Amino acid sequence: MIHVLVVEDEPTLLQVLRLNLSSRGYRVSVAATQSAALDLGAVEYIVKPFAMTEFMARVNAAARHSNLTEPEPVVTIGRVSVDLSHRLVTRCDDPDQIVRLAPSSYLRIYMQQLRRKLEPDPANPRHLLTEPGLGYRYRS
Repeated sequence: MIHVLVVEDEPTLLQVLRLNLSSRGYRVSVAATQSAALDLGAVEYIVKPFAMTEFMARVNAAARHSNLTEPEPVVTIGRVSVDLSHRLVTRCDDPDQIVRLAPSSYLRIYMQQLRRKLEPDPANPRHLLTEPGLGYRYRS
């Protein structure tokens, strides 16, 4: 597992970074300062503001350059399986119901599609929840 060291003083952003990294199979640690991170062996840093897509692209590039890349995992939560490398979401009891994940600019539309296909009552989701200011999360 690839180890990513994060330096961030905003708790909300730190939580978002941890969730994004850990959901993609990275092990995440936090350092108090940038110099502490460099002393611990960090090889790359990104200055705010940044887009999450840029952040993840830089993390993936650093991993590639270190020859430590590993395939992205398939995450299964309850009846839903998310294949991160192929960007597919399937329902385990109905593998024909497939949703292809798209860039974040289309995220709201795709979340609606996911809810229609995976939620018993898409208008009142129990599993695919919106977290204001953070994004979405899955609750089993």
